[in-house]
Amino acid sequence: MDLKQLEKILETNGSNVFQLVKIEDYRKSNETSYPIKSVELLVDLESCLPYIFPGDMADSKYGGELSTVVVDTIENFYSKFDAIGIQPIIFVGNYKQKFNRHDWTQRQYVAVDKVNKVMNLVRINAKPVPNSGQGMMSAELVHSVISFCRLNDWTIVQSLTDTKTEMITYARKHNTFGILGDDIDFCIANAARNYFSIEQLCLETMTTRLYDAPSLAKHLQLDVNQLPLFATLMGNDRMEKEIIKTFHDDILKKGSGGAFVKNIASLCKPVTCNAKGEPLDNIQVMNLSKQITQGSLSCPTKVSNLIMDSIASYEKYYVGEEFLTNRLDITPEKRDMINLALTLYRQCWITSDLLQLLFVREMQMDTCMEMFNKDGIKPIGDVLARLRKVLYGAAFNSDQNTVISEYVITSDKCLDKGVPTVTPAKLDSVQKLYDVWKTYFIPDNYGHTVCKAWESLTEFVLMDNRKLFYKASTQKMTYFVTLFAQSCDLKPCVVEKLIASLPDLPPKVLVPIFAFLYLDHEPGAFLSTMERHSVLFTFSLVSLLDSNQVKKFLNLNKKAESVELIRATNLFMKTSQLIVNLNALCGFSLGSNSTTHNLLNDLNCHNNWQGSIAQQFYHYFSEGNKQPLDLFNSLCSILKHTVNSGFFPRRQSSFSHESILYKFVNMMNCWTQLELFDELMTKAVQDMLKTVSTDPDHKYKR
Repeated sequence: MDLKQLEKILETNGSNVFQLVKIEDYRKSNETSYPIKSVELLVDLESCLPYIFPGDMADSKYGGELSTVVVDTIENFYSKFDAIGIQPIIFVGNYKQKFNRHDWTQRQYVAVDKVNKVMNLVRINAKPVPNSGQGMMSAELVHSVISFCRLNDWTIVQSLTDTKTEMITYARKHNTFGILGDDIDFCIANAARNYFSIEQLCLETMTTRLYDAPSLAKHLQLDVNQLPLFATLMGNDRMEKEIIKTFHDDILKKGSGGAFVKNIASLCKPVTCNAKGEPLDNIQVMNLSKQITQGSLSCPTKVSNLIMDSIASYEKYYVGEEFLTNRLDITPEKRDMINLALTLYRQCWITSDLLQLLFVREMQMDTCMEMFNKDGIKPIGDVLARLRKVLYGAAFNSDQNTVISEYVITSDKCLDKGVPTVTPAKLDSVQKLYDVWKTYFIPDNYGHTVCKAWESLTEFVLMDNRKLFYKASTQKMTYFVTLFAQSCDLKPCVVEKLIASLPDLPPKVLVPIFAFLYLDHEPGAFLSTMERHSVLFTFSLVSLLDSNQVKKFLNLNKKAESVELIRATNLFMKTSQLIVNLNALCGFSLGSNSTTHNLLNDLNCHNNWQGSIAQQFYHYFSEGNKQPLDLFNSLCSILKHTVNSGFFPRRQSSFSHESILYKFVNMMNCWTQLELFDELMTKAVQDMLKTVSTDPDHKYKR
């Protein structure tokens, strides 16, 4: 239920229900009653942003690139709470709505007058931002704020389920000092000791409204135990508007505003509820459900059950129950495994493009909570089969070490046969993590490991299958984990655990670790135009697609309005960033030879490629007048020089060979066929393809 809307109704009718308080006074009172080291205030970031950033400074949706405003505003916000001894804990959700994607991707602010005004002011009176990585921020404000908070080592909690659910769970578990937000459910659920309004917050005086259940109940002439029922009849996340619309329309005929609220409360008054908010008389609940369904097609029995579920939701806030795993009749061990899979699935579903490619309908917040409802959703096995690599990497990024370290979902596709529909559910391919390591890490007589498990991230992408020397691979793995830790903000104890495990980590685990690195580092981030071009270029450079795989990709529907094509393209764009991590930044050789004799050439080739290409990308990002065509020509020049320098030596053989330049240009040509570049860029790529196709140095018979 929208607290702002309810409060506005109450105050419009002259009712000052909630008192204005000084937060510092409550903090001092907290120290006396609850002597603990830190006083934590949980902040629902997405609901608070419109109030933290005033309308004349930045738009809450489109203002993310105004880095100076972001830095100054957030620093001021934190400093005010720090001055009175309170530590804000930022909670942020995973879900990003898709309807503004075009604006985020293309950075088109033409229709946003507020942002145009701010942008013009910034250009005139620009305040330089220190060279500390704060100048480049993502398009949406919430991710800009998260990036800046991480730079300052401020605590960020990435919600795996519903943000509100996790905040309430955390607050109850830790007896938290307070919550800052705008949802009355926090007040009714009685989560933290204090619930403060973000809308009424004044940072100058550090005062705001204190929302408490007793005050609300007193005004409504109800008992505190009746508030969950009141919230349910008013409409909340579970009792949706579509179900109670007819019911509300009938009550509105008797009066709107304050009269409407009082009429809802009057229906709750005769219902006696226990301490958990549950009505003691089921007949009264059924009567209410009949009144709600009168004149609609809803079933009274189902609505009655929905009322009870809604009321129970204010008392039972456990993340595990949101996944409905408690309803599966399976052994505790297998339930732990399912909990792991679902938790990691939720952690990975921030890659909305990948998941929307897998699901048959638009991704919504409750989709993941209905995973065992097979209607309209592809089997969970189809999802987990594609995310199995991520499961390995994500297993290290959790406090639940005892559970996660015991069982994993292997590459045999657990649940691949579909969602369990019978009890007890039968789950295949559950193995101990140690057994997986032992099976896939078998040093041979030469002291190196055969990378049999380098499977593709998708069916279109192939991974390197070369041999890695044992001593070198250990050092390389340490480098991997260091990057992984920096990007994912892993706890030191988790990093130590990973590094200690490196000698026994098979290559099978390395790919998922870095898949997770990408998936979790920038949750829901969308690409700017420059980033988009760079990603396409990079994916083409790596050139992991053979001709048959390219044909599969090109067979997708090419119509501009094709949702499948858009999703597939986005999937490839995101996949390419993973490939960048693996090949360009993490030390993998791009050479075509896997023998020991040519190992040195491969490494030299990679070092040259990494340094030269990275430099070109840096110039492209840092110089505003650079165009995609400039980057394309520079990369072609570098790759041509790479071939002529002997990094890809010819070998006598009967099959044809294509240089990396040819592969790059050919892949770029595939993007032009999908109309991902403008006419100028398309012509340049096609001309270059004609040139390299007739050059024996780039396409020739061995």
